Amino acid sequence: MVRKIILLFILVSNLFMLSCYTTRVDAPQGLDKDVILGTTNDLCFDIETNRVHYLLWGLVPIGNTSSEKIIAEKQITKVKVKTQADFLDGLLRCVGLMFTSGIYAGSESQTIQSCK
Repeated sequence: MVRKIILLFILVSNLFMLSCYTTRVDAPQGLDKDVILGTTNDLCFDIETNRVHYLLWGLVPIGNTSSEKIIAEKQITKVKVKTQADFLDGLLRCVGLMFTSGIYAGSESQTIQSCK
């Protein structure tokens, strides 16, 4: 009986770690060339990596998650945005869940890539 309760607790706890994280990919206005999204088969190079923090179970980003400024500065014409969570992101999510009940939802790494 105790094993079933522990297993149920672990399963329910994992559901709390699921969140909705948003990343905006915006093309800047006024560029000479069109900006298109890269595909999975394109050869891409990392341009910049940001750590984005979120509130309310990942629904509200803290800061700007848009790629518009970086695309304009670097004059990227073919772009891909990769999001991933590493160990630190998972740790921040757990701390946010334990101490803020999900109000602080942790972070996620966002990498902007230029593709050929």
